[in-house]
Amino acid sequence: MQPIDPATCHPVRKASHRIPGNPSIPTVFRWVLKGIKNKDGKLVVLESFKVGRNRFVSDDGIAKFIRELNEPTVTESPAVTDQRARDAGDALEKMGM
Repeated sequence: MQPIDPATCHPVRKASHRIPGNPSIPTVFRWVLKGIKNKDGKLVVLESFKVGRNRFVSDDGIAKFIRELNEPTVTESPAVTDQRARDAGDALEKMGM
């Protein structure tokens, strides 16, 4: 486990001001507790930790969360897409369309 730098850690209730778009506090808690799906359907959770009754997030955790949400989606190569288009065309011709 990496050492925690208090200068880069923030209570969740104040972390919304450190996230672009200034999301509401309940939204940030939801991201911490349940996460949110990215474009590929992968669940991304905002990393947090507890000290006593308080939950904190770090600047690194926020950056990682934003990075994972915005990862480029995996797309098929043009060759695969072209082959599927040819297969669909062949199937339509067989059907007389």
